[in-house]
Amino acid sequence: MKMNLPALAIFGLTLAAGARGPDFPGNLSWTDGPNLRCGIDPATALPVRIETRLAGTNRNWLLAPARVAVRNEVTGASDTTLAISQHWASTPGGLAWEFEFTTEAKRVGHEVVLDLPILSTNLLVFTPTERGVMAVQPHPTFQPAPYAAMSWDTGDSYVLPLISVFDPQSDHALTVALPADANIPHLQFGWSDAKTLRLTLAHRGMGGGKPSPLNLLFFAHAADYRSVLKAYSDAFPEWFKPPLPRGPYEGAFWYHHIQDHPDFAEMARQNVRYIWSSFWFTHLGEYLPDEKEWMPYTYAKWWKLGQTMSDDKIRAFVRTMHEHGIGAYAYFNVTEYGGAGGQRGDTASADRILREQFAGALVKDAGGKPIPTWEGAMAMNPAKHYALWPFLEEQARRHLSRLPETDGFIIDRLDWASSFDYGHDDGLSMIGDRPAANLALPVGEAVREVARLSHAAGKRVFVNQFYRLEVLRDVDGVCHENDYLPALAYLTPLRPASAWHMRKPYQGDLLQFEAQLKRRLQWALFPQMIAHQFPISQQAPNAPAADLLEIYAPLFDTLIGKEQVLLPHCIGVTGVNDVNLFRDQTGHYVVPVTSRVRFLSRQGFATESVTVIVRVPDASALKWAYAVSADGPPYQAILSREKDAVQVTAARHGTATMLVLGENAKPDFDARRFASIAQTRDRLFGRASPSPKSVDRPALPRVTHGILRITGTHLGVPGSVRISSDGKILGEIPNGRNGVALDLSGAQWPHKPPVISLAAADEGVWFVPNHIELLSKLADGQLHRVAQWLAGTTVATGGLPMAWCFPELLVTNVARFADTDTNTAGQWKGKYGHRAVWIPNLTGDETPQNGFRLQFQEGQSFTWSARASTDKRVPQNPRQPAAAATCWFANDHLQLNITPPDTKPFRLTLYALDYDRNGRALEVSLADDLAPLDSRRVSIAETAGGAYLTWTVTGPMNVTVRKLAGVNAVLSGVFVDDSAGKTP
Repeated sequence: MKMNLPALAIFGLTLAAGARGPDFPGNLSWTDGPNLRCGIDPATALPVRIETRLAGTNRNWLLAPARVAVRNEVTGASDTTLAISQHWASTPGGLAWEFEFTTEAKRVGHEVVLDLPILSTNLLVFTPTERGVMAVQPHPTFQPAPYAAMSWDTGDSYVLPLISVFDPQSDHALTVALPADANIPHLQFGWSDAKTLRLTLAHRGMGGGKPSPLNLLFFAHAADYRSVLKAYSDAFPEWFKPPLPRGPYEGAFWYHHIQDHPDFAEMARQNVRYIWSSFWFTHLGEYLPDEKEWMPYTYAKWWKLGQTMSDDKIRAFVRTMHEHGIGAYAYFNVTEYGGAGGQRGDTASADRILREQFAGALVKDAGGKPIPTWEGAMAMNPAKHYALWPFLEEQARRHLSRLPETDGFIIDRLDWASSFDYGHDDGLSMIGDRPAANLALPVGEAVREVARLSHAAGKRVFVNQFYRLEVLRDVDGVCHENDYLPALAYLTPLRPASAWHMRKPYQGDLLQFEAQLKRRLQWALFPQMIAHQFPISQQAPNAPAADLLEIYAPLFDTLIGKEQVLLPHCIGVTGVNDVNLFRDQTGHYVVPVTSRVRFLSRQGFATESVTVIVRVPDASALKWAYAVSADGPPYQAILSREKDAVQVTAARHGTATMLVLGENAKPDFDARRFASIAQTRDRLFGRASPSPKSVDRPALPRVTHGILRITGTHLGVPGSVRISSDGKILGEIPNGRNGVALDLSGAQWPHKPPVISLAAADEGVWFVPNHIELLSKLADGQLHRVAQWLAGTTVATGGLPMAWCFPELLVTNVARFADTDTNTAGQWKGKYGHRAVWIPNLTGDETPQNGFRLQFQEGQSFTWSARASTDKRVPQNPRQPAAAATCWFANDHLQLNITPPDTKPFRLTLYALDYDRNGRALEVSLADDLAPLDSRRVSIAETAGGAYLTWTVTGPMNVTVRKLAGVNAVLSGVFVDDSAGKTP
């Protein structure tokens, strides 16, 4: 889809492509920066050439005229009253393009648009998002989330105010950025037609004779995202590097009150290093009251512990934690005040204080109303000139003086930094004709002040729940509630970082959870503890997940004290693996190597020999390498030196391996620990079974054509995946699909089993194959499997090698429609769901039931109303009398997969409900990986009352619920019954 570029007034000279010498003036004025220079027309002060100069070569990036335009947000038209000054200047890291906009007209919001024609189909774009490095060719037009977007629900985020374009052939890259200390009320990147990179900066107040500045930074470096992070972090080190020396309490953590705790031996097995000690406050804002003994938030709310709190209890708890090698960080918050507390658990006391003392700091919405947060608290502006900040400062000082044993603070709810406050004015931000405050500024300043006070006392500050850089100045680490990757890692290459388990489920099938653990290893994001039985706050107990964390704990141990090595092209790996490079607290290099196809949770017991190349300045000094594995005990790897690199070969790489390289003292591994882990691994996943024996190429007469069928699961961002063999492209797995069947009738019948390669255009796209089959269709139309690759078996340098197998007749999947039921409404019990029931947010969305598995490829859960509903259309709660109105939804279409435990027929029922009567009409389609099987439409009238659609099916089913009318596609229940069950 083409991105429409609005017609805006262009000021100054049209920028010409410097690659065509005669097309631009010869008397250019050059501004030089490190590895970068800009040719400027003296008559207009506008650039006509931008060159990067790296490794003895030059590259010009401007390929066509560029445009800068400004639009008045109130009138929607170009602002011809603006006086605009601009010039280029050299900076220590690159070049700066500096603007100043002035007009005597009334001050209103403006939108500045900069179009740079610097793209082509052979280039890559690095976006600090969930997608990472993207190829332009499959994404000629694309718009990621805006900078600082809150990604809690969708997983979409944009966490740094920059974008980079890579030319892999010349190894040149150009980064365009805004300063980390700038006021950025709005920033949107995007590109169109594989040509034009666009920066849109909206809500910038201009007028009243007051100058409005805007500075853009340009960096030149090698075509590697590590070089992007190095260039930007070198320019703004306070936002990336922890001020205090690294302490002992980094790594896995847990979040809880202090009245009880998990078993210390279990915490040691997961190498838990610190606790975020919470809930001793009386209410949000009052984190340590004047009293010697008080009733904390937990007295009447949440756990209803009914216990008082005191400094002595807190200090005794912290000392106990320290005795077991666990640090303790105190809860803090600079963006919320009020809420429930005290003996009754009400908000009366906090509301009174808020009205009498801190009302001037309340954040207001566009309607001028205060914004509630949770438990009755309110969003607050912590700027120094409002009444709340002195109080918060005093609260921080109380902790530091009265609780000297604590190790510092973890500051909560910094997601408010991605919001606007219409009750205050920061001097720049305006939405139309409404002045506002970009909360990133006061929130970031408040965090910095807490850090200043803490560092003076030798204490550290970690932060939580943020989606932008501004709040990270002077902080020591990250303990995030949302484990969005790799975007979170782009903010923390030089800091310790930990996170909840939120984006991927760990109940039931462990595949998604194990994949997230691998991604955490790749990006050095430590886990929160999951206990076998103890209910940690916001992490429910789960024995298999806890076992898996214990298996992976030694791999995370190697990353304690990590810093990412930000050198271009410093690491490479063979096979179907991901790799990264860090240095730990002892100076050793640490290389995470994680398989993209083998998982313990898929019995991925096969191993391979994998080779890693490490290119670092001190490579010649490295003397040894060890492999710490999720699949077996540690072992010594083979290290050989090259001119400026070392080559390390790990002989038994399976699902995940951490290579540790050094020159001095070798690591000391606890053999007993790994023996215990081996017992846990065998108990959880079983032992390796012999691989199926390969057979000779089957002789099948009258073969009409072959079919290549691939099934699997998307673990990262949904996207298309290219399929190839021996360098020939065979086709692709479409965006978000769970598999594909490719007709190979035009291909020659192979004499040896093919090796299949799967490649995604985006770094964040990750498709894990479960089964690859070569099918032969005979003249009678029947399909036989003749070659296959199974999950967990061997891999090769070129991909996934298939093996001939004894020809096996395949059973065709069936979906036979039974009926539409519009009478039952929400009263499904006794009629549907005898084998399995999934209701969004009321049952585990992807928890297997009686061998049936439900997996979502596209869509997320939502609660229309959490209150107990008397609406008879709302599905009954499987476990409680009260029901809540919930759904799964997606903007265009939902995609889910139902996998049965065997090949027996079963009845599949889907419940479509338009609870809020938004005029939804739907199309529900069933398919297997070879072809569509059935499709039914559900009218607006049917969804308004609630409709059950039932099929008798055989085999795995791909279900698509597509929006035909209304705001989006929804589904409110999935039910499975025996094929001989009651007919609606």
